[in-house]
Amino acid sequence: MFQLFFRFTFLFDQCDEITAADISVKLIQNYHVDVILGPTCNYPTITAALISGYFDKPLFSWGLSTSSELDNASRFRMISVLAVNSFSLGVALHLLLLKFEWNQFAFIYYNSGEDQTCDIMKNDVQSYAINSLVYVFFQNFILLPAEFNVVIAAAVIIL
Repeated sequence: MFQLFFRFTFLFDQCDEITAADISVKLIQNYHVDVILGPTCNYPTITAALISGYFDKPLFSWGLSTSSELDNASRFRMISVLAVNSFSLGVALHLLLLKFEWNQFAFIYYNSGEDQTCDIMKNDVQSYAINSLVYVFFQNFILLPAEFNVVIAAAVIIL
């Protein structure tokens, strides 16, 4: 009878790229893993993907790893991205606007201390806009209520 044995090792990078680099090396050199699942944030994924490429270990990215930079197959040769990237989201959004003949779009979201997702998404959508002659406007607002700080980013796309 044929049997397979799997061992899963869980280490958390807390969406920090320095921690992700340390964990990636430890997983490969100390735990002798065959595959890395994660990280789930953009900058740690980029770091881990470079390390996994150096050691020839596959990395499966998921979650909030939406940077279109990860599509660079010559730089990130061992990664498989399991989520749509934010550049593709910009393309899909543009096609949706064309389909319904809408000429404005507002995208409003907030983050609390997690700037990398907002920065990556903003850069990817702006990159698509520049390539397709779509006007994109981003504005960051900082609200200062008594209990917390919230950063709100708003994007308006006008075709």
